[in-house]
Amino acid sequence: MKNQFTRAREGAGLSQSQAAKLIGIEQRRLAHIENGDRTPESFVQEKMMVIYDVSYGYLLTGEPRTFADHLADGTPEDVIKGIFFHG
Repeated sequence: MKNQFTRAREGAGLSQSQAAKLIGIEQRRLAHIENGDRTPESFVQEKMMVIYDVSYGYLLTGEPRTFADHLADGTPEDVIKGIFFHG
């Protein structure tokens, strides 16, 4: 099963090697993060957010990446409830 780090990278259209180079870490380190064997340091998470164009919340929970993703899930009322009330 893919975790949010892998989904975010793939969503950005990057290979693991390309992403590791942009983040500034070794590819095997990124592989450990994506496999769940290692938790990324805060500077790695910050670079992932920028490079992958995702929110911190997405990296933590795997929740929809963008507001547009929320809109695809339902009516505007449902989206507002989901964003603000998590329900």
